[in-house]
Amino acid sequence: MKKMSKTLVAILALSSLMLTAIPIAPVKAQGTGHIFTVGSCGPTTYYYWDMVNYLAGRGDYYRYNALESIYIWPYDTPDGSLDNLIPVLATDWDPHYRANETTDAGFMAYEGIDYIDIVLRENVKFHDGSDWNASVFKWNIDRLFYILGDFDDCLPDIPTSYLDPNYVNRLVVDAQKNVYWLDIDEWVKYATASWNVSDYTPGEYADFGISQDSDLNGTNGNYFPRIRNVTITDDAASGGEVRVYFNDWGAGPNSLASILMISQAAYKDKFDEPINGYHAGDLIGTGPYVFVDHDMFQNEGTMTRFADWWNSTAQQADGWHQIETVAVRTYGHDETGYAARAEALLEGEIDYLVDREWEPIPSYSTIATAPGVSYVDMGVEPYGEQLVLNCVNETYLRYWYELGMNCSGMEMPSSIVNTNGLLKECNGLNRALRKAISYAYDYDYYVTYGKLDRVVRSGGLLGVSNEFYDETIPLAYQNLTIARQALLDDPYWGALCADRLLDINNDTSDWEAVAADNPLYTLQYTYDAAHTASYTTFANSLPLIGIAISAVNSAPSNVFTLVSQGVFEFLKNDAFPIASYHSKINDIGYIEAYLKSPEIIERHPLNDSSYAFIADYPYDDPDGPYNYSLIPSTTFNSVARSNYGFSYNKTSNDLIAQIYFQNETGRETLYHELAEWVQDYQYPALYLGNGKTGFAISDDYESEWLSWLFIFSFSQVKYIGGGSVTTPAIIPGFELGVLLPVMLLSLAGIAFILLKRKRMAFN
Repeated sequence: MKKMSKTLVAILALSSLMLTAIPIAPVKAQGTGHIFTVGSCGPTTYYYWDMVNYLAGRGDYYRYNALESIYIWPYDTPDGSLDNLIPVLATDWDPHYRANETTDAGFMAYEGIDYIDIVLRENVKFHDGSDWNASVFKWNIDRLFYILGDFDDCLPDIPTSYLDPNYVNRLVVDAQKNVYWLDIDEWVKYATASWNVSDYTPGEYADFGISQDSDLNGTNGNYFPRIRNVTITDDAASGGEVRVYFNDWGAGPNSLASILMISQAAYKDKFDEPINGYHAGDLIGTGPYVFVDHDMFQNEGTMTRFADWWNSTAQQADGWHQIETVAVRTYGHDETGYAARAEALLEGEIDYLVDREWEPIPSYSTIATAPGVSYVDMGVEPYGEQLVLNCVNETYLRYWYELGMNCSGMEMPSSIVNTNGLLKECNGLNRALRKAISYAYDYDYYVTYGKLDRVVRSGGLLGVSNEFYDETIPLAYQNLTIARQALLDDPYWGALCADRLLDINNDTSDWEAVAADNPLYTLQYTYDAAHTASYTTFANSLPLIGIAISAVNSAPSNVFTLVSQGVFEFLKNDAFPIASYHSKINDIGYIEAYLKSPEIIERHPLNDSSYAFIADYPYDDPDGPYNYSLIPSTTFNSVARSNYGFSYNKTSNDLIAQIYFQNETGRETLYHELAEWVQDYQYPALYLGNGKTGFAISDDYESEWLSWLFIFSFSQVKYIGGGSVTTPAIIPGFELGVLLPVMLLSLAGIAFILLKRKRMAFN
């Protein structure tokens, strides 16, 4: 197996942004027999598990035990090359590489992949008894692109009512579309001699003709699918071989690791529509457990062991994959729910819970020292809390707002303008203030008291376990001298400081007095209960630089609205928290989701000579180290629903794009430059911490954590009752610490790291 590009476009899990509270269902006693009961809080489940409308939630405990992909990376992989993948529904693969060529942008492009030949595993059955083979593989890939491409108008229009059950479903489908369909206008500038997306027909996939979606086919946009087509090269009844052709430069083979396979026989009538809901008979895949049902009123669901799982014989030889029934009991996704779940473990009502950013244990010491329970430390997760800072001040959106221009005349999306055609209220922090805030925050207090030492300081742009993490790149820490000097050196803030008789010699009490009586600024902040500790630290830190805070404890609906609809309510907020994810490998997709700017379409805003001066962008900084200005005479691309802090910037766009085309040496250089820009220049967020993670389990059971998503494989749990434990046999030639697909998310967020406790394997 040859080496491939370390790139993965992932879906940012929308529900990872801010966390929702739901009602707590009464906990019922566990029945007799060895029913392994998992306690889950997790993000709120919207019941979208299908690849075309996936949204992270509690249902992932079902999803990643029922469905499998063709291959995955183990946690302990040294990098994201194809050599390190573990075979699941495939047994072998061979990529065909493009030539290394110079792009039209002037840099070399390396490690492109034109197609990959894949040998599929034989003797694999779906839960309905049908065979896994090349035809089923092709059907799954074709279905994904057919629905996301809206061929033959298979998707209904987005309902206008929030109450319509199809409302969120359609929005999530559109969010997935941006992962698998790419904009020709964005990628054509990087064309090489043999790879040029301008040669593609917009909106075309395989032999299905042209999409009827005007955002894809050239009427309003020009989009091409990441995969060109799937060709069956061995049409065996079981297993077989396929060749997958790619349209993108080199990320396609990595994206295959995220695609979970469902039964064609069971879902043949769902080729042209998304599948919704965790209903009985859903999630028919090839995984070790079969989904039975989920009771919405009792907040509990069950799975049963799949006796014909292809890996069962080898696992059972060592006592694994023998638990007949697994129950998943859900609790509220708030502080009350976290506490109720922990108490249920101590009372013996559940057997397992995970301790992570999305599902924390409120009192680690209580669980870690409890009799009858074992806490297993799994290291540090890549999830980390960030306080996003609104960077709109350095973008064309701010300029339009200050001019009071009629944006409706420039095809601005109506969601960011008032009914009179003017921009909505537009707050935001300029770079000097963002730097000051970054150095004012008391990170030590947050780690020690806010999080009770259950987090470590964040690695910044990249997680501390990322292969390209560089600890030498400056990351803001509490230094009030730097923070205050940033304000004093800025013309605007310096003048305000002088007006309040503040300079670098004033002591802290003087700055706090200004914040209390006549603040330099009152920061507008929105958060929810899951981010109380970071808010409390924030509120105590801002007065140290003369800033007051006006905070609203709000449900995350506004965040979801921002992401899913392009309704930018957070233009009028200065900061808000998210739980952000950065993968250990192939992190560029997550970075893109957080930092990439929407493409800019050149336009003249109005046929009015009074706006001739618009070309002189007031926030341009020709003496700065980076070109961060965007041309204001443009139209905002309303389909861009990421980059939550409005850090719309050509510099980050260019660096992110180049990473997709690089070899390992080039990626190391570009990641370094991008991290410097983020951490030591742009200051788009406060990078707080990465959580310590692990799981707690009843002493009657032993489990191995095999999931990239912290949702371990139920096949790797056994009832021991105090007996000895053995490690399952391995796939010949493959040892691993974790398994199951990396999924991204989205717009979506998304999730998850673990450290190996034992050498584990998938047979």
